[in-house]
Amino acid sequence: MTLLALLACSPLSGDLSLTDDHNYLYTASMQAETTQVAAWQDVRVDWSALSVDLQQRPVDPTAIDRISLVRMSLDADEVLQSVADSSLNQSDVIDYRLLDDLAGRTDVMLSEMAILGNPFDPAQDFAPAEDGKTWILSLWDLERSGRDDILTSMILDPSEASDVVDVAFTDSTASFGLVPDLHSGLPLETSEGAEAYSLEWSSLTRTGAGLEFDPLLADRLVILHFAEDLTTVESDFIALANNDAQAWRADVYGLDSLDLAEAASEDGEAFPGFDRDGTWLIGLECTSCTNPVPLALAVVDVRR
Repeated sequence: MTLLALLACSPLSGDLSLTDDHNYLYTASMQAETTQVAAWQDVRVDWSALSVDLQQRPVDPTAIDRISLVRMSLDADEVLQSVADSSLNQSDVIDYRLLDDLAGRTDVMLSEMAILGNPFDPAQDFAPAEDGKTWILSLWDLERSGRDDILTSMILDPSEASDVVDVAFTDSTASFGLVPDLHSGLPLETSEGAEAYSLEWSSLTRTGAGLEFDPLLADRLVILHFAEDLTTVESDFIALANNDAQAWRADVYGLDSLDLAEAASEDGEAFPGFDRDGTWLIGLECTSCTNPVPLALAVVDVRR
């Protein structure tokens, strides 16, 4: 057997290294309706008509976990793009209020919301909109697959000229868009049936959005397997990842490498290793970020 043939048959290492050269790129966007309401007045918020979230996942309107109202020192477009990019800063927040324990409810008044025992008083707190400042109202699902997810949002535009004191979330109130580029990055190469697999990411410096990579935000490793080919996965990533992908995850807070045998499915099944069927992706997620997109993600090219 020739040397070339021997090399072709030799198994590739199961030790994978995710670098900027392997990382994907993506463009994310978020759209949300702007609703003018009465400034300085209490407002009723209703979500009884909500059946899907901004990622088009089914929603039970009686099982919402949280509603939040946040005033930010950004204009509306900047707020929505910052949510889409997970680039909001604490310094952008002027004021906020929350209300949890909403099980069975489909409406609240803004005055029911509070933070650290301080209630929201619309007569004092619900100031008219100003240039460069934005009110964003959001519904949340807490601990969905181990992360807190924004289900939908709307921009409130308080005005002294308005008498509107009722607003409603619907399936079209907000949407999230993602255009991933999974082809440009170098694939990670490994073999089917290796004795063991691992991933290290110590040299990673950027996210898929092109922002600085913060290793403390990357707190969960994810392995995704799709029956579809890479082009199909790329064209409909959010829907396929939410509905059709097999997924294994592991907590990696404070780490920069992991033995992939520690990753498990939601049912507790350990990651069985890579095979040559379908499409494999591996990356890092942020469970505290405002968007659901992995911070880093690479294609795994599995060979015999």
